[in-house]
Amino acid sequence: MWLQIGDFVFAAIRLNLAAVIACLPLVAILVLAIEPVRAFPTLIVAAWLSSPGLAACFAAFRDAPGFSAGPGCHEDLSGSTAGAARFWASGDVSIARPFARAYRRLFARSLSVSALPAGLALLLAVDAAWLASTDTLHALVPAMIVAISICMLDWVIGLVFVTELAMGSWWQIVKAAAVCAVRKWYLSIVTLVVLALLAAGVVHSPLPVLAIAASLALYLVWANCRWSALPVLRATIERR
Repeated sequence: MWLQIGDFVFAAIRLNLAAVIACLPLVAILVLAIEPVRAFPTLIVAAWLSSPGLAACFAAFRDAPGFSAGPGCHEDLSGSTAGAARFWASGDVSIARPFARAYRRLFARSLSVSALPAGLALLLAVDAAWLASTDTLHALVPAMIVAISICMLDWVIGLVFVTELAMGSWWQIVKAAAVCAVRKWYLSIVTLVVLALLAAGVVHSPLPVLAIAASLALYLVWANCRWSALPVLRATIERR
């Protein structure tokens, strides 16, 4: 057990560097902006540009041997023609080369799938900022925040579908991800809390968070999102 835990932590620390490089636009905004929340249009665009890096991290959590000590969400779905091929070979302990391969193969699909949720989140964030400045419509801001949260969950769960499935249009994935986010609302709340804590940690203490805790937090996000998406993934695999 202790050996498995050590392998998990060692793999997470090595993945941190690859994740920082792949998600550099988002990391740069969080670290360098004086008030990242006020720069929300740029922050959302940077998050969208970092989607391939996040998808590659999800592929590492699914395939890399060091992360196999996790919970039952590691169910292998790659045996079907609908399932995406594994990016890490059995016993492959390296991180950099398989991560780069996953990043390259998932680049186009991850950007296309996350484009609609990111665009809606940007429009809603602009509207929420305008509503907050009015005297009569500011009561609508909480509803706008809920809508932005659903867009974020749609984006993250959609990347899980991109990682797991070799088929499906971007529109089908976006719809399925939205349904999973709403049906498993309790897991969605945990995912949002972890993402918020990770972003706050990067803003206030970037070095220790990016060096140690980033991939551990992202692993929890991936586990929640994959558990939410598993019923749809199983149904898709069984139909093929």
